[in-house]
Amino acid sequence: MSTRPDVKSSLRDTQGTGCAPGLWVLVTASRTWPRDDKIRTALDETAAYVERMGRPWTLTVMQGGARGGDRIAQQWTELAHKAGYPVNRPEVRPADWAAPCRTECWPGHRRRNADGTSVCPTAGYYRNTLMVEEMVTVQCQTLVLAFIHDNSRGATHCLLAAKENDLDYVDFYLPESSRPKG
Repeated sequence: MSTRPDVKSSLRDTQGTGCAPGLWVLVTASRTWPRDDKIRTALDETAAYVERMGRPWTLTVMQGGARGGDRIAQQWTELAHKAGYPVNRPEVRPADWAAPCRTECWPGHRRRNADGTSVCPTAGYYRNTLMVEEMVTVQCQTLVLAFIHDNSRGATHCLLAAKENDLDYVDFYLPESSRPKG
């Protein structure tokens, strides 16, 4: 597990076995992330790294499809792919809010959305866990980019799961004062 001060120093010229040459990046971002430029710059740096590695290297970007930072990453990925950069189509893993609760859910915790749909409020956490597990199993070089605004619970949860699974990561906090000490 490592955190480095920036994206460039987090990328290493290594490749796992069992996958096509490339880099998988998991973007976890707060729905209220206010700095589109930070996400785009981080993804620009990862794409530049992949380009330096040469073909057949590609960049695969996974995110949860939520509004805010996830959508910024998805838009960047779609544009880079269409422009012919070595970037695969976006890998979107939306939470299944309407799915039945799991055995880990506590009784009576379901809520109603504005449209009256019954939802499991922990579906986002389950999705985060599944994305991290997928990153562990891809057997490729991986990196987690975490964009956490105002101590966002979802993005923080995903980053903590990545740390627990020894994935390399770069974390961005706004405000910077919300960065955990130590």
